[in-house]
Amino acid sequence: MSPEQLAKMAARMKPVRRALLLVAEYQDPAWGALYAAYFGGDRATTAQAYGGLLYATGIQGELRIIASYREDIDTEPPPMHWQHSQGAEITLTGPPVAVRALLEPVARKAHLHDWKELRDSAGHR
Repeated sequence: MSPEQLAKMAARMKPVRRALLLVAEYQDPAWGALYAAYFGGDRATTAQAYGGLLYATGIQGELRIIASYREDIDTEPPPMHWQHSQGAEITLTGPPVAVRALLEPVARKAHLHDWKELRDSAGHR
């Protein structure tokens, strides 16, 4: 979308700023550098819990979101289970090569457990 189209959509939708909890980088055979962004929910009660998972990669020299996932509430964590929402379906082939842990999710124990596991799975900074 163009910046003008995004501005029009934002005026209608009243977007909510979400907290970025953790970013993990993977080396994927198909996508190359693939980034997973775990973010908080869109309400005060869910802001410090996982609200979703986005995957992004470089496309034509720009970082683009290629997939969206949400928590699979039918499967009891840990580990966390994610349900494909839209975009490409991502199948990770190994652990992350780098992790940037930003903000601990404290609303749910399973989310914090998963966050810590991811944080410690590669040399986090």
